[in-house]
Amino acid sequence: MEVVFSEKDLQIFANTLRALSLDQVEAANSGHPGLPLGAADFASYLFCNILRFNPQDPKWAGRDRFVLSAGHGSALLYSLLAVFGYSDISIDDLKNFRRLGSKLAGHPESHLLDGVEATTGPLGQGVANSVGLALASKLLEARSGEAAKFRVFGLVSDGDLMEGISYEAASLAGHLGLDNLYLLYDDNKISLAGPTDVCFSEDVKKRFEAQGWIVFEADGHNFSSIKEAFDKAISSKEQKPRLIIFHTIIGYGSPKANSHEVHGSPLGKDATSQTKNNLGITWNQWEIPQEVKNIVEQVRQRNLQEFNLKFKSGLERNSEELIISEDKLEHYYTVAEALSGKATRDIGGEVLNQMAKDYEWIVGGSADLEPSTKAYIKGGDEVSRENFGARNIRFGVREHAMAGIANGLALSGFFKPFVSTFLCFLDYLKPSLRLSCLSRLPVVYIFTHDSIFLGEDGPTHQPIEHLNHLRSIPNLLVFRPSCVAEVVVSYHLAFNQSQTPSAIILTRQPLKSLKFSFDLKSLFKGFWFVHEAKNPKLTIVASGSEVVLAYETVKEYFEDSVDLVSVFCFERATNLKAAIRTEKILLLEAASIPSFASKLELVNFMGMSRFGESGKDSDLARYFGFTKENLRKVIDSAL
Repeated sequence: MEVVFSEKDLQIFANTLRALSLDQVEAANSGHPGLPLGAADFASYLFCNILRFNPQDPKWAGRDRFVLSAGHGSALLYSLLAVFGYSDISIDDLKNFRRLGSKLAGHPESHLLDGVEATTGPLGQGVANSVGLALASKLLEARSGEAAKFRVFGLVSDGDLMEGISYEAASLAGHLGLDNLYLLYDDNKISLAGPTDVCFSEDVKKRFEAQGWIVFEADGHNFSSIKEAFDKAISSKEQKPRLIIFHTIIGYGSPKANSHEVHGSPLGKDATSQTKNNLGITWNQWEIPQEVKNIVEQVRQRNLQEFNLKFKSGLERNSEELIISEDKLEHYYTVAEALSGKATRDIGGEVLNQMAKDYEWIVGGSADLEPSTKAYIKGGDEVSRENFGARNIRFGVREHAMAGIANGLALSGFFKPFVSTFLCFLDYLKPSLRLSCLSRLPVVYIFTHDSIFLGEDGPTHQPIEHLNHLRSIPNLLVFRPSCVAEVVVSYHLAFNQSQTPSAIILTRQPLKSLKFSFDLKSLFKGFWFVHEAKNPKLTIVASGSEVVLAYETVKEYFEDSVDLVSVFCFERATNLKAAIRTEKILLLEAASIPSFASKLELVNFMGMSRFGESGKDSDLARYFGFTKENLRKVIDSAL
């Protein structure tokens, strides 16, 4: 069923979106009217003529994905969802835009509202999410033996394309030839503080062409031009992602059009009224005209024909399918135990490979560090434009985009992605990791080279402060295992999350073996007693490589008076306080001392108070006092 809408139809549809967006911003006395006014025309054309979606089944696997990377224009997206009849958004919801308790957050949040495909707002994130979603479609297509048939359309702004993550993500998308990816560039040459030419004068068309994209241009307020650009982009047979540059006027129709003043502030009652008059909007506030309702019904009928698209191989996922069985734990432990005494990165690499043999939905890669992080699926081949059936993604030295793309893979609902790099490079990707946590996406972050003991690369690569950073982020599990059993359980718990990302922190240096003789499931609580003293007066709480140091020291000098607890995941250790048998506690980690510990003196802490040095790991241990002799002195002073 082909539906053709006249320019008059599309204009009244676009103006309805503009009116509803203005109504939201004015009701909230807060928001960004500029983008909805400027982008409404090409957004209307996309939703009315191209996009496949079903508001009655918003999670339909075959739907196209629309990502509003320019998340400050959320009023436009909410207007689209309300007009098309998504069940969990109504006109009353629009009236509560940006208010406490509303599903209509200031910037879109995917877990709050059906039809919001990605949590966006920090600029550039939606570009990487769109690349991840398009890649997920390609991976599915290769596995199903037929076209997965979902495309990804991302609406991006000038600010999105200034952010470094967009360069990284676009580069990889071009390299992989993601021809199911369309970025719609709202090119209005205005940003929050003024015209873009004060800081942004590159030729965006040439930039994307140089990165392997095919680029089209259109007048964003002329429906004939919009149609021509979309037709060319969609009909192109080139195996390249597409960028359509829509030249628009920010705040179109308003007294503040083409000015940064319309970007992020309400127009006010009088200017809003004037804008509606300028656009020929004669209907009432919050009203959806009957002509628009008729268009919506025709679009609904057209999309119903596409609704039954399914993947023949049964690749639709549900939460039960994305679970690693507890019955596999002992097998993974038995295989990994052969690596006892090696670095936890080596043990982790083996556990990852064992899990990947059993579960096809585990895919991922590293930021050009797989030989060092060991996060590589052996025999899984490498994803390329010729081989989307592979499982290893070579992200290149693009940490920020790597994490943002992984969020897109997770948003697809079909994969549990992992990414890996050195822990010191957390700062390059933390904005995307934070959005994993906020969006409730179970991405598994594998960080190796976790402390000063990585050695000669020196303080630039020694991440003493990052454990504190990670543990301060809500909805993130941070695992720092010290032995084979803890590594196995860390990977099991991380890959079994449905709404929580995980960070697994691993060593470069080998660790002496710690014997674990309990039920592996007992580790699900995040800690265990490595040593229990007959008459405990002090408890050492440690993680990772420092557990081994503590164990050797306690066994040699304090076997009767000091308990040792390995806490490899503080977020799961909810019963730790009740389990500790002493009032005195010593925290031991080769990491920066938490401010609460050092300033309030709530606990004793043996850690780092400065950046590291270059040198062999054994020399660094002596230099910074991570030796049995020094730990003995610290314990003596604490008893």
